[in-house]
Amino acid sequence: MGVSPIVGKVYLANILTELDQENLNHNIEITEAGSNDLSAKLENGAIDIALLNSLSPINNNHYQSKLLRTNSVKLIVSQQHPLAKLDSIDFSALKKQKFITMNHGFIHRVLFDRYCQVAQIHPPVAYETDNISILLELVKENFGIAVVTELAPKGEAGIKTIDITGVPTINTYTFIQLRNDVHLTAIQQKILGIINKIEL
Repeated sequence: MGVSPIVGKVYLANILTELDQENLNHNIEITEAGSNDLSAKLENGAIDIALLNSLSPINNNHYQSKLLRTNSVKLIVSQQHPLAKLDSIDFSALKKQKFITMNHGFIHRVLFDRYCQVAQIHPPVAYETDNISILLELVKENFGIAVVTELAPKGEAGIKTIDITGVPTINTYTFIQLRNDVHLTAIQQKILGIINKIEL
């Protein structure tokens, strides 16, 4: 099973805890990667199930896809950051702010790049990472600010979430995808049942 970092942060603990309670977690192999990489792994058969984010609804005849949720995109800052007093901000006003981004290949980087392009700004990128926990920790420590889906800071203390204005609204979509040509094992079927029960 493949999971993107943000989706894994929200869903993986629930999945593994429930599998452990039924003594089923010893046969599960987790691949963590960006959503674009997971789609490629699903395509080439490296994984059979993927929990991922997409910038558009997924329609593909080779997969079964189920939409789990629609996510808005937010700016996150440290509670100590001067912007923390705001509830919303025009993205173009952020041209001199230091950003922390995910590496290329992650949806969060695509979102950041699109917003910069639309707002016609080129803010400095202080740090790039492929680890969402590092990004969140750097934001908490007031090292920079970040553009993320609303799922990313869920449950994180010390971070203020701010609505973004001045650019067209972009949503992301959290999906579970399955290959059509794969017969699911009992564990994979159990995982699907757990995911369907999770409420966010």
